[in-house]
Amino acid sequence: LAKEAAITIVDTLTVADRVAIVTFSDEATQIGGFSSLVRATIRNKERLIEAINELEANGATNFYDAFDAAFNALDRTIRSESTS
Repeated sequence: LAKEAAITIVDTLTVADRVAIVTFSDEATQIGGFSSLVRATIRNKERLIEAINELEANGATNFYDAFDAAFNALDRTIRSESTS
């Protein structure tokens, strides 16, 4: 059910949107092979959906690292766009 919800959200994004998905258990990881927010292009959405489909529940619930990873992705995006 959670995977279906995440995929539905990714499907609704347009190229004007930016997205990052951070998974967490014992540690937090940004999925899709990205390290910052990315434009929701067709290819990036496909990569995210592939990564969502591969997720499996395990480990703990490390919210701290998840929020840290999410804010780091946002910060990297802001810094890279302000220098372009």
